Amino acid sequence: FDIDDLKAHVGHNQEERLKEAETAEHMVREEVGSMVAWVRGLEATPTIVALRKKAEEIKQGELEKVFGRLGELSSKDRAAIEGLASAIVNKL
Repeated sequence: FDIDDLKAHVGHNQEERLKEAETAEHMVREEVGSMVAWVRGLEATPTIVALRKKAEEIKQGELEKVFGRLGELSSKDRAAIEGLASAIVNKL
């Protein structure tokens, strides 16, 4: 080996390291994006839970009103109305 051979070898190794660094940077960027999305999801979770709880409270209140107005219902009719109300809340 002479100096020129060593320079060529070093240059080749440096190119390979740069390629690997770019690959690693791309991987890190993807993972950071995933992590940011995950954290944002965590931030939204309490709001979603609170909205769902409020929707359930509204559903129960409205069911009590409608059952009071309708009078005696069969358990089948009552279950159908409750199922409809639950289906609506679940679509929110």
